[in-house]
Amino acid sequence: MTNGQKNKSKNLRKIYVIAGIHGNEVFGLKVLAKLIAMQNLNITIRVAHLEAIAKNVRYIETDLNRSFGIDVKDSLEARLANQVKAEIDELNPDLIIDLHTSSVNVSRVGILAENNQLLVDITKHMGMEYAAVMPESIAKQSLIGVHPEKSLCIELGRYLRSDALAKQLAIQINALANGDLSILEQRIPLLFIERIIERSEAIDLKLENYVFNEQLKGYPFLTGESNYDEHRGFLATSQVEV
Repeated sequence: MTNGQKNKSKNLRKIYVIAGIHGNEVFGLKVLAKLIAMQNLNITIRVAHLEAIAKNVRYIETDLNRSFGIDVKDSLEARLANQVKAEIDELNPDLIIDLHTSSVNVSRVGILAENNQLLVDITKHMGMEYAAVMPESIAKQSLIGVHPEKSLCIELGRYLRSDALAKQLAIQINALANGDLSILEQRIPLLFIERIIERSEAIDLKLENYVFNEQLKGYPFLTGESNYDEHRGFLATSQVEV
């Protein structure tokens, strides 16, 4: 990685990388395959939802990434979430990376469940163009909400699913597992998400990711056609450069 600084990070040796939490988001499996080929014993990989992947659907009964909280109803996905949580508790990794793709154009973004400088640095190391912090009220049922202090969700927007990108992400994760944290010098926007955008409040609004909306008084995030059935994405009320 050029135009950056390299730091030795002894605290990131054990890394847990998971993909396929949503069965129709299979790009992460390419990253896992490349990590397997690297044979780094410090990296544990997990394919989350084999049945949903086989059927090419987001989930079978309930959204797996809404099934990690303590107040969820029993379902296939809730049981899978408990298995993943138990495995993470047993392995006690230093870092959890959850790989996702989006049907909308959000470019490359790292999603955090708390404003943590190390996680922001890792987001930059991974080559993300944006970072977003989810509030506990939203993150608590997702995987990154289980251990917010050491979890990072990588979300890749539409058209960003190349073999070259999969290789690049695998190389960056492998470097972290070897204790090398390379931080790009350029600054990236950090958004602070406050709430979801209800469909009823945005019926006639044209929403663009990261572009301030005067009516909503914030920056839409993960918004776009067909991304969510129940709402129109999320709203950040502030944005800073980091």
